[in-house]
Amino acid sequence: MKEIEFKDTVEYKEIKQECYLEGILNKTAHFECYSDNIFTYSIMNNNVRHQFSVIAEEFYLSEMQVIELINLKRVKYFEHSIEIKDDGEFKRLNGMVFTIVG
Repeated sequence: MKEIEFKDTVEYKEIKQECYLEGILNKTAHFECYSDNIFTYSIMNNNVRHQFSVIAEEFYLSEMQVIELINLKRVKYFEHSIEIKDDGEFKRLNGMVFTIVG
């Protein structure tokens, strides 16, 4: 049985479209943390924070373009969350998760 590739999923297409519309697709996301095998990156665009949490069999850098993150190969988990800064605190607006169980 062939494993599903992230780039062939609805989640990938929607995340890529959202990042394109926000104008961040070719901007640099910065490494935030590593926990439970998940690498987390974020990028601020005005008062909106985009976070990308990823498990993939790839080489990670401290800074990666958003397009590089969403085009990683052999993705096991990918989460994109969108938060807005309101009164000094971030509030979640939207998000999408892709997971391969196994």
